[in-house]
Amino acid sequence: MRRRRFRHRYRVSCVRREACASWVALPADVGEAAVFLASDDARYITGHMLVIDGGILAIQNSWSPPA
Repeated sequence: MRRRRFRHRYRVSCVRREACASWVALPADVGEAAVFLASDDARYITGHMLVIDGGILAIQNSWSPPA
C-alpha cells in the first residue's frame, strides 16, 4: 500500500510540474465540463473531443513521467 501511494504521489507531482494549470484536476472539473456540454450553451458544439488535461498537450505532444 505504501509503495502504491508513493507512485500515486509521484505521478501527481509530475502532472503538476508539466501542466500549464499547475494543479491536478478534480472530478468536479471534469463534471463541470460535462454539464456545460450537456447545456444549451454548448448547442453549437458538435463532434468535438474535449481534452481536460490542464494544458499538458499544449506544451508537448505526448506526456510521460521523467526518468
